[in-house]
Amino acid sequence: MKNTGIFFLAIISFSLVLSCKKSGLLSRKDDYIIFGEFHGFCGGNKCVNLYELTRTELLEDTLDIYPSIYFASTFVKCKFSTNRSDKYKIARALVDSIPEALLNDPTQVFGSPDNLDQGGFYLEVKKKGLHKFWFFDTYTQTLPNEYLGFHKTLSAILGELR
Repeated sequence: MKNTGIFFLAIISFSLVLSCKKSGLLSRKDDYIIFGEFHGFCGGNKCVNLYELTRTELLEDTLDIYPSIYFASTFVKCKFSTNRSDKYKIARALVDSIPEALLNDPTQVFGSPDNLDQGGFYLEVKKKGLHKFWFFDTYTQTLPNEYLGFHKTLSAILGELR
């Protein structure tokens, strides 16, 4: 019986450690995640949809500038002013889906985003001393397996934010 109690205590402790690690992405006031989608062969104002997620709010970009994946050495230019607090809880699910391995991955472009007019996804994370960005193809064939769940979650969230 004593071993069972220790076992459950260990499981609870392990779960708390994991949950703290995940929520750490937006733990500081100046931490944020920018995410979204872009389509080059497109017309109208829904060709580029980028959002900024902070600890307290979800904002939408108003510049709608197509990100150049061919010059992936710079962050996407955005101006966030449209408050989407009505969709904050939906977007917040993204935080827990970002794999820890991605934060250390040197790859910046996965697949060939929007190369065949299929669109692409953008992710930028600013957390403490870390500030990185990535481009993802909407096709998952070339995506590492450990990122498939994140990719699916990102796609679903963007679908709900449209």
